Amino acid sequence: MASGYLYSRGQSTPNSEIVEIPFQTLPPTRPDTKGQTPEAYDSGAFQSPLLRTSGSPERHHGWGWPRMPRPLRRGAWETVFSLVGDIILLCAWLAVAAFAIGIARSGGVPRSDMLLSENLLSQARIIAPTLFPILFAATVGRCLRLISMYRVEQGERLGVLDQLHGSQSFVGTLITAATLRGATFLTIALIVMWSLSPLGGQASFRSFYWQGNMTETPVTYPYLSINNTNNVVAPTSDRVIRLAQANALFSAVLVGTRESTDSPMDVWGNVKIPSLAAVAKTRQSDAEGWFHIGTDGVDTPAYSSLIGVPVGMGQATNASTRFSFETSYWTLDCPWLGKFGDRLIKNISEVMPYNYSSTGSGISVWTDRHLGIGSEGSSEWPNKPRRVGFRIDDWDSMFIDCNLQTAYVETEVTCQKTTCGANRIRESKQTHPSPNITTLDYEGPPMSPYFLNIIVAVPGRNARPSGLSGYIDKTLFGVPSNEGEGLNKSIADIRGYEALLAQALNTYWLANIGADWIIGQRSGNYSTGAQSAQGETVIFEEATGTIWTEEPIFTYSKAWLSLLFISVLVALGACVANVVLSSYLVRSPHLLMNFTTMARDSPFVQAPPGGSALSDFDRSNMMRHARVRYGDVAAGEPVGHIAIGTIDGRRGGVAPLDKSRMYD
Repeated sequence: MASGYLYSRGQSTPNSEIVEIPFQTLPPTRPDTKGQTPEAYDSGAFQSPLLRTSGSPERHHGWGWPRMPRPLRRGAWETVFSLVGDIILLCAWLAVAAFAIGIARSGGVPRSDMLLSENLLSQARIIAPTLFPILFAATVGRCLRLISMYRVEQGERLGVLDQLHGSQSFVGTLITAATLRGATFLTIALIVMWSLSPLGGQASFRSFYWQGNMTETPVTYPYLSINNTNNVVAPTSDRVIRLAQANALFSAVLVGTRESTDSPMDVWGNVKIPSLAAVAKTRQSDAEGWFHIGTDGVDTPAYSSLIGVPVGMGQATNASTRFSFETSYWTLDCPWLGKFGDRLIKNISEVMPYNYSSTGSGISVWTDRHLGIGSEGSSEWPNKPRRVGFRIDDWDSMFIDCNLQTAYVETEVTCQKTTCGANRIRESKQTHPSPNITTLDYEGPPMSPYFLNIIVAVPGRNARPSGLSGYIDKTLFGVPSNEGEGLNKSIADIRGYEALLAQALNTYWLANIGADWIIGQRSGNYSTGAQSAQGETVIFEEATGTIWTEEPIFTYSKAWLSLLFISVLVALGACVANVVLSSYLVRSPHLLMNFTTMARDSPFVQAPPGGSALSDFDRSNMMRHARVRYGDVAAGEPVGHIAIGTIDGRRGGVAPLDKSRMYD
């Protein structure tokens, strides 16, 4: 037989007529189309199917078509592209698997000991529900395509092949199952497998959460001792800065708002100590003597000082704290209040011979003793309180005669992070000196420096009212008193007046002994023996309590995490199957299962001869300019035939479908 191509007329049956077409009569492979549009060449010149037997291969290389027969192998670019894609997907799923393992191993672990960073977990919650289904579809969809290719090579029922190829997504699986009109085991398996795509995405962020956990730890906090008498210094030239600081603190709280006055903490964050006498007027104690105060802001108690006691709690933490400590403050019991002229200076001096006054001050002080414990007559002091009188200069110059004593209390404080307040208070159960002994009676004594300092700190002789009178009037009556009415109102509420005067005295005492720690109570040195800015040694005591640290525990849901592991294992299995199928099992040229596949070896699609070993990737690229139509390929016959064929620009080729025409 001469060299040429064999052409079959009709169907491939034993009776089909086979004729030889000499090479001389074959149409050209492809005319020179340089500079022409794709439509310029005669696509109808390519006749198919052609079974090449022999002849010159150089005549059949249009569009990069293979010139010679070749073995079954893929192009380098296709192999690299496939392998790189599989490796990327495998690495992605290994990362997801590591993430799931990290979740499982971190169960019950506090946030500070987490294997996975909190930022990673936060980002996973955001992107996982979106990224997971995309990765799953890319991996499992490719696996099903490769399985269908492998099965079609081995020989498989058309229904199975259609179901595998049509199940490229969850919705596609349902549509394919409905189209094939039957539910087989394969259908159920595919539906279950594709349901892992959305469920796995949900499991990736629903599988873990933070569970609140409180850790209880005993703590001790240093706090400023009220007995720091060494810090009360005389108003000498070398102590000007110290006194200016104390006086500034005192003035600041006197002119503060009502909210700051009633707050359980001062403006610098120190805890105020309630007045036990004031609390006992409105509350009943429990069996242990505690008066419960609460921190809800209802029925705000009167405080013994406008400045709180500095406590060394350190920097702010995400914790709740409860601690109690022993402290003390002064109280006043004033049997008489009246106009200063009603009591002669001579009578006052006989009873309280020690006077402290200063021109321009809004206050003068008299007292009955000025030496410290151990001096002559001090043995009687525990039996009687110190007597002290105050002349308050205002519109009406008033004099108040009082007994000064010490109240020893135990206060329990609760804190939520850095917000603290006295929760309950009771009379101290420890052994203390007589309440008639105050810190003004200690060795030194600090009494004279204290009174000399406070009369300087209360300016106001030339102002009406003075800073001290203005605070008392504002607190008792709501507004400052006018001339001629302050005295009468004060006499009418002498108990309230004495309580506020005692509050002012305690406030100035704290400002004198701990100004450095009051202002910077979170960062100061609370070690006993520490020195103030002026060089005085400071004494601290210890408060005992408990701190509840809120550190969330990482917890996972067993059900959701199990679902995540199943989804990841299925995806990893698909990744491995993709590599094995693509590299070792599937031998045939890759089919895209698109229109290029439908045109493969179709008798109605004009293409160069041969090329059966080309993958659809190559065929699609080489035939991208060929125009095809799904139409009538038997337009000249009485009954039409519908198929995909090449459009012949000059001879008509495939005709459009016509609803008025009959088709076989």
